[in-house]
Amino acid sequence: MFKHAVKSVAFSLLLLPLIFLLGACQLEEASSHVTYTYSIMSLPKDRMTNPDDHAYIYRPGEQVALLWTPHQGNETQDTKPQPVRIDAGLVGPFATIDALKAAVSFDNNNVLGGQIATVAPTVQTNNWTNKAVSTNMQLPTAPGYYMLVQRILVNNQGSPYPVPTGQIINILK
Repeated sequence: MFKHAVKSVAFSLLLLPLIFLLGACQLEEASSHVTYTYSIMSLPKDRMTNPDDHAYIYRPGEQVALLWTPHQGNETQDTKPQPVRIDAGLVGPFATIDALKAAVSFDNNNVLGGQIATVAPTVQTNNWTNKAVSTNMQLPTAPGYYMLVQRILVNNQGSPYPVPTGQIINILK
């Protein structure tokens, strides 16, 4: 019986530091955060005066408001948000929509032809912010068709090339 009591006390003495250690650590579950991705909103429909053309009509030098809305993404256990950088601009000018489409590849999802004619101020946010972001872009003065392009980098990761948004701007003479 004495041996059993000694074993019980010895076990208790071994168990006591382990319980103290676990209590001191206070193991907590890692917190998670919802992340957000951003997509550009369509330009105003009242600017598309010719439905067959599928181009938004603007005058030379006008300001265009660009807006990106957040969409819920995955959850993360990162301890801080990742920076999001959004760049936008126009590729062109092109004399016709067919010329624009021939120069811009939607298959590879990047710009193959044409020059960046103008850029909007860069937008900075992060992937934890559930808030729309915007900027204004000054349109060029040269008439013609332009493709609105964008590049969205999360923590400096993403396509190094501007990506067509599918939105065509026709700057009238």
